[in-house]
Amino acid sequence: MTAQPGSPIYKNGMLPWTLDDLASDVKNGTLPQVCRALPPQAFSEPPGGPSGPLKGSSFTEQVLNALTTNTDVWRKIAFFLTFDENDGLFATVTIRKMPRLKRCRNRATDRASLPK
Repeated sequence: MTAQPGSPIYKNGMLPWTLDDLASDVKNGTLPQVCRALPPQAFSEPPGGPSGPLKGSSFTEQVLNALTTNTDVWRKIAFFLTFDENDGLFATVTIRKMPRLKRCRNRATDRASLPK
């Protein structure tokens, strides 16, 4: 299904929504039931991009500051922060598995330990 211009799905999911919009909706108690705050490129920390961890954390701080300005809204929301760690450099690489616990067992103390 394609969101039609003018429909609520199009308005809430396809149009740009800024931190100022978020702050205004929280302040006025008009925050949509489901919303997302996406950082602009300058704050998104892409590999080789113009951003970095300080700018990314600044964006997260601004979102949290906006959400906590209205305690009635903050009390009723679930906030999920998703983050592509390692600057997305490992998004297409197979993740190395952890060693089996029994191979890492320290026989002297019989406690699990990480391999050296």
